[in-house]
Amino acid sequence: TWTLRLESLPEFEYLFHAHNTLVIGLGIGLSVLLFFLTFSLSLRRSRAEALAQQMTEHIRENKRALQLSEERLSLALKGSNDGLWDLNLDAGTFYASPRAWHMLGYRPGEMHSDLRLWERIMAPEDLPQARKQLAQTMLSTVDHFTTELRFQHKNGRLIPVLIRGYIQRDREGRPLRISGTSMDLTEHKRIEQMKDQFVSTVSHELR
Repeated sequence: TWTLRLESLPEFEYLFHAHNTLVIGLGIGLSVLLFFLTFSLSLRRSRAEALAQQMTEHIRENKRALQLSEERLSLALKGSNDGLWDLNLDAGTFYASPRAWHMLGYRPGEMHSDLRLWERIMAPEDLPQARKQLAQTMLSTVDHFTTELRFQHKNGRLIPVLIRGYIQRDREGRPLRISGTSMDLTEHKRIEQMKDQFVSTVSHELR
């Protein structure tokens, strides 16, 4: 059995106790730094959570506004019975709403959609003039245009269609995207023809 007894020298005792104040000061300083670091991290977390909450609410508001805008657009198109189309020249894509397809007797997706689709469904005798008019419109500086075209229905008959469009251009004026609506003028043309026939008949009877 061994008994070990340790004793420190007076010099060591002096040096050890002489730095008590420094050790306490360092301890307090580290504690304060640790407190402020923890407080800063907690404050940043609170700010991040508040910012995330604000962004989430902003996204929700934008989503609600977008849904409301889409609902209004859908109701407006239903009320006008017009078709919606979008020609993205930059991406090379074409979109037409179900009403635009139904107007010509097709189902959505039944025909291959590309930038030249309008040429394939247009009355062949009207195509040269339509190309010329489109080229003039693209080279001009106008943003909005309205024109009347004749498209071929799936059953072969010609459908008069009123086209209204908006041209989105880059800074140099080059067209990037063309979007608009299409309205079937068949009934309108029929009523005009009936009016003309009525006026002609009345004039003939009066003479």
